[in-house]
Amino acid sequence: MKTLVLLHGFPFDSSMWNEVKRFIPSTVKVITPDLRGVNRSLSIGAPPSLDIIAEDILSMIDSHGIKDIYLAGMSMGGYVALAFAEKFRTRLSGLGLLNTHASADTPDAKTARFDLINKIKRDGIKVAIDVMLPRVFSEQIPEWKDYMLRGSDKAGADGICWMLEAMAYRPDRNNLLGTISVPSLVIHGEKDISISEQRSRDLVKCLPFGQFVMIQGAGHASPIEAPKKVASALLSWCER
Repeated sequence: MKTLVLLHGFPFDSSMWNEVKRFIPSTVKVITPDLRGVNRSLSIGAPPSLDIIAEDILSMIDSHGIKDIYLAGMSMGGYVALAFAEKFRTRLSGLGLLNTHASADTPDAKTARFDLINKIKRDGIKVAIDVMLPRVFSEQIPEWKDYMLRGSDKAGADGICWMLEAMAYRPDRNNLLGTISVPSLVIHGEKDISISEQRSRDLVKCLPFGQFVMIQGAGHASPIEAPKKVASALLSWCER
């Protein structure tokens, strides 16, 4: 049985994949962990790092006796998937990158993250939701916002700030892309205003076995906005 591990974005938790999982048959084992920062059983006393989260994923699959995985992540989850691909590539059967990219933060983006951290410490986690909401969803639907509230409430201010700092310090991994020798999937939401279509198409061009899928009508959080379409793309990729 193939194992598909799905990594959530920021500031979500694993529940963002609930609807996607409904469309994936039982012939595929699906694992959707809460990542460090959201999962309070994992310490955030360590220096903020997406590499640590990649190591958490390795420990998780080792504990399940799983040899290799199809690993897909949305946004921040994609950054973690790339870190895993760099550190543990022999454990990958496939790499899925949803609404994400391989570059480090620009100086302006890094500054914006630390400004947000300071605002959260001063005013609370609702600030993060208010800042991100317009950039995450193509429409402002209360049920979609609930996914963000659930993840941010679970993480708390300390977890949110830890994840923001981990993303700010992540390295550029564009040079890694050409070395990835497993089937790779890049998913882009048609209405994603956080990641441009051209950026997603440039990403797939760098992957030797890359495939591009456009999710019509979806924004940055494509697994929430169009779960059936995302599930279909994931299944086709796992069957390659």
